[in-house]
Amino acid sequence: MMTMPSISKSSVPLSIFLLALAMGGCTHLYMGPDDDRDQVPNSRDWCPNTPRSLHGDVDQHGCPLDMDGDGVPNERDQCPATPPLVPVDETGCPRDTDGDTVPDYRDFCPNTPTDPRVPVNAHGCPIDADWDGVPDIYDRCPKTPSFAETNAAGCWIIHNLHFDFDKADLQPEELQRLDRLADLLTANPGIGLEVHGHADAKGTARHNQQLSEQRAAAIKAFLTGKGVAPERLITVGFGAKKPFTSNATEQGRAKNRRGEFRPMQAPANPLEREGKPQDQ
Repeated sequence: MMTMPSISKSSVPLSIFLLALAMGGCTHLYMGPDDDRDQVPNSRDWCPNTPRSLHGDVDQHGCPLDMDGDGVPNERDQCPATPPLVPVDETGCPRDTDGDTVPDYRDFCPNTPTDPRVPVNAHGCPIDADWDGVPDIYDRCPKTPSFAETNAAGCWIIHNLHFDFDKADLQPEELQRLDRLADLLTANPGIGLEVHGHADAKGTARHNQQLSEQRAAAIKAFLTGKGVAPERLITVGFGAKKPFTSNATEQGRAKNRRGEFRPMQAPANPLEREGKPQDQ
């Protein structure tokens, strides 16, 4: 009959024997040196200098746990579920270069002015209610009609129309622009126009005044002929009193023979014109 060999006290150091009894059920009596005491021996510790504060939060390689793999340990990560490959700051949160609260990886406008007064949408772009390219906070005309051309202040630009010398007839090349203007007014019934007529400095003041009024009237007649209600159009003649540029050259005078437009709220009825320039 075979008997199990007995373990003598001399075959196992007493200190190790006692340690094994204390750990009860531990299969590894001795793991080897563990300088940073994170319970991962130096021999397989990839991060041998783990701070003592992270001893309970390391992986099998002895490195601080980083669930989202952004390089910031869980203990210091304020955004522990950052998507893969997203650049983060020292807190483990996605970078927000322009400080608009929309992280760079979702920011369509990463250079929004760092001005807390500039509200942004979900894509990090300044809110622009009328879609004219000018943020609402800077937009002096925040209800510009759709598809209208605007200037840097967000206001509607209607390019000047030009006339031949001493004429009030619309030039053929201007008619296409007036057609587009009529379409825009038709699509935006809440908008009206002041139509301004101007003349160059040649001739008498009285003649130029009459000529400027005729030019404004010619534009109004064209637009009403396209279906724009007359009460939405107010005509004003300024003669040569408001030149666009100098009258010293023929090129300058040609630019001054013009019709201009000022958008306004369309009156509900002709009686609301009180206090506004009268038709000429």
